[in-house]
This record gives sequence, structure tokens and C-alpha cells, in this order.
Amino acid sequence: MRTRWLGGVLAAAALATACGQTADEGGIAVPPVLVEPVRAMTITDRIDAAGQLLAVEEASVAAEVSGRVTDVRVPEGAAVEAGDVVLEIDRERRQLALDNERAMVAEAEAAIAEARREQRRIASLHDRNAASKSQLDEAETALSRARSRLAAARAQEGLAERALRDASVAAPFD
Repeated sequence: MRTRWLGGVLAAAALATACGQTADEGGIAVPPVLVEPVRAMTITDRIDAAGQLLAVEEASVAAEVSGRVTDVRVPEGAAVEAGDVVLEIDRERRQLALDNERAMVAEAEAAIAEARREQRRIASLHDRNAASKSQLDEAETALSRARSRLAAARAQEGLAERALRDASVAAPFD
């Protein structure tokens, strides 16, 4: 398209100025014009510009837990799919903490069983007037505290499970 346009402009300029006259009718001297045949040629357009590329999707990847990065699974800039684990943060420490919390839950469950047996024994003695109301109240309070410790141990176990999951940092999108 540009080649035809350039050729047309050159032909029009040649016809307008190259009629072989040395002066036009107003007395002004016309310079001699060199006439060349029209030829097709490629013109390369080049534009030098500065710019900035903006990503379609962007995410700051951050961990929910603190610690030392122990495993980088994907090199920086590599293609990943959503959900792919990119790095691990001290997963072994999180696993040990979870194991500890599970042991605490088991201990709290044993404490409940013991407190329940003691409460039943004291209740039986109280029914036969061999234990005081105060002793029965203490046994029931001990059972209630044991249940509370179990609930707290289960909550800590849940936090340890979450920390273990959060130790794996995953890609948010493809």
C-alpha cells in the first residue's frame, strides 16, 4: 500500500515539475528535474519507543507461617498451575508440632476418663453417705476441667494442622 502511494507521489511530482521548461509564465526560473522511472520498493517503518508491560494477572505470594524455606519446588519465573506447591517452609517442624498436639489430645482424653471414673466413684460413695457433697462437687469440677483441657488440646491440634497446611505455599492461579 505504501509502495503504491510513494510511487504515485513521485509520478505526480515529476509530471508537475518536469515539463522541459526553463521558466514558467511568470518569469520565475524552474530548476532542472531529474526524471527516474517509477519502481516498487519496500519501506521499513521503525518506531523507537519506551514502554511498560503490565501483567494480566499478578499476585504477591506470601506464606501464612514464619520459618525457614526448606524446599523451593519451582524455579523463579517457571510456569505453574493454580494450586501447585511452589515452596515449603520448615514442614518437618510443623509436623512435629502436630504430632505433639495429637499427643496432648490423647493425654486430655485419658484425663477425662480418669476424672469420669473418680466422679462416678465419689457419686456412688455420696449416695451411701460415705462421701461428702464437697467431695462430689470437687470430682465434678475436676471432670469439667478435664473436658475443658480436651477442648483446648483439640483447638491447638487444629492450629497445628493449619500451620502444616500453610507451610506449603501454592500458586494462586495458572
